[in-house]
Amino acid sequence: DFRWEILVESATTVTEVLRRGCGTDKRSIACALVKRGIPFRIILSKSFRTSAAPHEQRNEHWNTPSKLHMGLGWRMPGFVGNSYEYLVYEQCSESFLRCEEHAYAALSAGGILWRITRQYLEDDIILDGPRGSLRHQQDIYVNGHCYVEDILSPHEQDLICGVYKVLNGIHCLSSHIVIRVLIMGFFRRLWWS
Repeated sequence: DFRWEILVESATTVTEVLRRGCGTDKRSIACALVKRGIPFRIILSKSFRTSAAPHEQRNEHWNTPSKLHMGLGWRMPGFVGNSYEYLVYEQCSESFLRCEEHAYAALSAGGILWRITRQYLEDDIILDGPRGSLRHQQDIYVNGHCYVEDILSPHEQDLICGVYKVLNGIHCLSSHIVIRVLIMGFFRRLWWS
């Protein structure tokens, strides 16, 4: 049996698992959820987590990009992507997904992260459960018990999705927020129209 647990945040998901006959064991349920792109979380009781090495301390800067996978970077005003930029994005995204232990967490995220990640990772990698470093985990409390789960930082999510940050000449931070909202709004219009 697996040491990890499945956590879903929607009663609809539980109903769907029961109605589709996904099974009653963790393996069958996790595979069915990944196959359909339904968001869920894989959590591990903190008592099963081996103690962290001294150099593996969680810090307040967990969402800063790693040196190996810095993201796709900043572009000047008027930037228009081309086939070369897309090729670089694909290589960076694939490198991150195949090299980082906690990248599998994108499979359980659902949505666009799930869809892109399935191009590079096998579905059953989710069955290994949380295995990333402490730096890439967060604590979750359920019914008074402490669990950990592997997570992706906002920078890592942006890297997988191909987000470029474009300067607008006003202020870098506001430019990042405006660009991000425009990208998300674009996906919503495509999805719901």
